[in-house]
Amino acid sequence: MPTIRYQERNFWGDDATEMMLACAHANGDEAIYPAKAIAASAALPQGISRKAAAPAPAAAHSLEPRLPYKPLDLAEPAELVAAVRKRRGGDLIELDRMLLYSPALTEGWNYYLNAVRTRLSLAPKLGEMVICTVAVLNRADFEFGQHAPLFVAAGGTAAQTDALADPHRAASSTDLFTAAECAALQLCIEMTTQVQVSEATFARCREQIEPQALVELVGTIAAYNMVSRFLVALNIHAQPTSPAG
Repeated sequence: MPTIRYQERNFWGDDATEMMLACAHANGDEAIYPAKAIAASAALPQGISRKAAAPAPAAAHSLEPRLPYKPLDLAEPAELVAAVRKRRGGDLIELDRMLLYSPALTEGWNYYLNAVRTRLSLAPKLGEMVICTVAVLNRADFEFGQHAPLFVAAGGTAAQTDALADPHRAASSTDLFTAAECAALQLCIEMTTQVQVSEATFARCREQIEPQALVELVGTIAAYNMVSRFLVALNIHAQPTSPAG
């Protein structure tokens, strides 16, 4: 199998070339693997390949939650339910009605996400931008459906919102996003898709974002990865009436 080794990582197969190039681009290393060399490699003769097994038919995607929601008029535990309703502005959303299977989890979640949503110094536009990006990368439509309008309300444009549908392209779209926003997008992509963040990406973030905001940016990306993974794993797809989180 054709393999490229770059920065102690192996990229297996021709279909991984774009991933390697994206990684090199993020590190400013385009010269290491020039485009002509990549194009030439595509013209090399192919060896004998194994016959691929027929792909299994794709399972139909269900919109049904994997556990029934707690009732909308849930009243107990009274103090906790009241605290969640207060943060939501009245009604429990589907996320709450799933979380409330575990009062202890709900209590911690409500306090933590309230801090992330309302008490950080991070610019709201930057925060909503990475929340939307996490949602796209993790296919959490529930999360994106609510936070995209909040991104626009915080100063994002319709063109920027559309661009977030392709986070990798958005991260290099200097005509649409500021240098700080592009750096934040790349940080979000790496945190969400590979966990480890490259030194080059973090250096870009340090140049563009002051330390407190940068720590809060990392925390927001991490928090909404938690939210999106909870939503996707439990098949919560209905659109919420207030911010998912």
